[in-house]
Amino acid sequence: MNSPGFFALVGQGSWPAGEEALDVFLGLGREDVQAIVKWTLKRSPRGRTWQGLSHLMEQKGYSHVRDMGEEAAVSWARHLGVTERGIADDCYESSVRA
Repeated sequence: MNSPGFFALVGQGSWPAGEEALDVFLGLGREDVQAIVKWTLKRSPRGRTWQGLSHLMEQKGYSHVRDMGEEAAVSWARHLGVTERGIADDCYESSVRA
């Protein structure tokens, strides 16, 4: 995860398959997100979205993506194309109790 190759793959939208992608995304630290921003900002239309996530994490003091809460993190994961809608929904719905 801490290699330039990882950030290049992420910037191109390549993530591990299935729920592993969400686990990797939730484990990203603020520095990881900033590195993805630097790589994607001029190379991908999603660069601005990654930048928005980075700003949010900085403003709210989140050190990891998971710190924002599962619902928000899953929403960001879908928005950034980290997970397919069904995978993220299944993960979130299974953790929410009425």
